[in-house]
Parts: sequence; structure tokens; C-alpha cells
Amino acid sequence: MAATRRHRNAVTRMLRASGLLRVAEEAPLVELLKDLAAEMDAGGGARTRADYLSALKDVRRVLAAAPGAAGDGDDREKPATSAAAESAPAEPVESPEVASFASFKRAKGGAAAG
Repeated sequence: MAATRRHRNAVTRMLRASGLLRVAEEAPLVELLKDLAAEMDAGGGARTRADYLSALKDVRRVLAAAPGAAGDGDDREKPATSAAAESAPAEPVESPEVASFASFKRAKGGAAAG
């Protein structure tokens, strides 16, 4: 009998789409979520379910704190409304995922590239 991977697959999709999978500062949370997803796939009980939901809330909180986070309309750029934003140099954007990850790193105070 093949084990189900519903939760592990869903968590992997979310981590890739959000870019959180590549953020070193959040590695412990990512690993915890992956472990809990595996436990859920193995038929985890009430405690596992509560821990899993709590970890998902923590991930959502991290992503919500970052500009350009998933669910924030990250598929398109929001127009600049302030004079400071208009005078800022534009960054080249290769894809929505890259733009979202760059925004996430800036919001988390990640090391500047280059």
C-alpha cells in the first residue's frame, strides 16, 4: 500500500511558490513544517494536527510580514504612489518568484547581494 503524500506535496508547493524554502533564517520553521506534514501523511493524531496548523500559521505570519508575499497580489507589481518610490531606481525583475523572494529578503533584512 503506497503512503499518501498530500501534505508533504502541498507544503513543498507552498515553500517553492513563496521562496521561503531558500531563506536560511527560516530553515528551522521550514524543517518543522516538513516533518509535521510527513507525520500528517502517516495518519498523525490530534496533537500532530494542532502542531501542524500552528506551524502553518507561523509560516503565514512570516510571509505576511514580507512585502510581495503570496496572497498580496505578487503576480503583478503594485504602482508606486509616493515621490520617494518614483525616484528610486528600478530593479530588473526576471520572474514573479524571483521578485517575491527578493522582496522577502529585503523585508527580513537579508544580506545585500553584490
